[in-house]
Amino acid sequence: MTTKGYDFLVISTRGLAILFRYICIIGFTYFLSKDDFANYNLLLSYSSLLLFFIGLDYYNLLHRSYYESYKVFLEKRNNYLNTVPISIIIILIINFFFLDQILVGSNLYVLSALFGLIVISELILLEFYRFEILKRNLLLANFFLFVRYLWMLIYLLIVFFLKQKGLNLLIYTWVITNTLVSFIITVFVYKNHIKTIKFNTKFFRSILFDIKGVLYILVSSILFRAIFFADKWTMEYASFNKETIALYSLVFLISTPVNIIYDVLITSYYYGDLLEHVNKNKTAFINRFRSLFQRTFFMASLVILTGLLLILINFNINIFSYSFSTDIVGLAIISQSFYILGLPVHYKLYCYKKDKFLLFGNLSGIFSFMMILLFLIYFNLWTMHMMFIALSLAFLAIFCIKFILIIHIEKSKKLYF
Repeated sequence: MTTKGYDFLVISTRGLAILFRYICIIGFTYFLSKDDFANYNLLLSYSSLLLFFIGLDYYNLLHRSYYESYKVFLEKRNNYLNTVPISIIIILIINFFFLDQILVGSNLYVLSALFGLIVISELILLEFYRFEILKRNLLLANFFLFVRYLWMLIYLLIVFFLKQKGLNLLIYTWVITNTLVSFIITVFVYKNHIKTIKFNTKFFRSILFDIKGVLYILVSSILFRAIFFADKWTMEYASFNKETIALYSLVFLISTPVNIIYDVLITSYYYGDLLEHVNKNKTAFINRFRSLFQRTFFMASLVILTGLLLILINFNINIFSYSFSTDIVGLAIISQSFYILGLPVHYKLYCYKKDKFLLFGNLSGIFSFMMILLFLIYFNLWTMHMMFIALSLAFLAIFCIKFILIIHIEKSKKLYF
């Protein structure tokens, strides 16, 4: 197959996976009540943040070591897998205390265990996807992305044919499908990797050393994800009704294709190259980063112009029982443009192993975001429009701080090379 043919196939399969997900989300807005749709998005935000606490963002160490030393990569992978039992216990404890805020009146013992399985299976499928992106097996990565959303289709089919629905059924479908899919992929796709796994009782010292090494980037990632986590939970704390949270979640989901398309067209093609060249070929690394930044800037500019156009034309959109104007969609996708604009400098700091600077940049973002939220609450200016403006300013602050840090590092010549 030619390079152009392969690229077209990669983009097409990823596009189909994304389209599949969004058709399912539209189905959710139709079949789920607004309360259940709002609660689903709160659960989604909660599970995304929980992935960092149990995954420890450990894949960053694994990915860095993959091109440096495959032997070290296998050793670190084995150390991480030994922590799985501890992670399961942590998940169950955290779930029991926090799910009570969402699943009011449900059997928390059962649902906390089920949601623990969801988080574990989501982590497994996410790590499989990341690993194939690292190895540049983009078609297989796209397949993993598709099966990660398979539970959505199964849930909608159950609702349509069996006339059963609700948040509990959604959780049951999610956990059963994801658990089966992750088990099948592990056994049939990664069977050779399973043979190299070694479990031992002397991993604790090694994993503590590794966690110390990844601590800055772990905290940095948690702070960054907290921006996405804080918006819906702050709305909940500020006594916004579930209908408003559901509408905000829908508009946010409409805007997320921006960073998904960026991941398809740009990140997938540059991530592995940057990690491979940072140690071996300085010139190739600089050229690839320059190309990455130029394409990102071009895409972000197009997205901002599109957002401004939606704000100017400003007409109402009706999706089933949801009604909103295009100006709020414009603000939402502008916030996503500032998000992707910060990714190239993030990758560069990551490749240089400047994890303290990553932490400082993301800390500035969450600080900016929380200060804006407090300002809005204090002066009673709290609206969905202002929420997306706050997101834009937070992502812009992250980009500016990291860009300034990159310039400082390169001028001081204290690079990773």
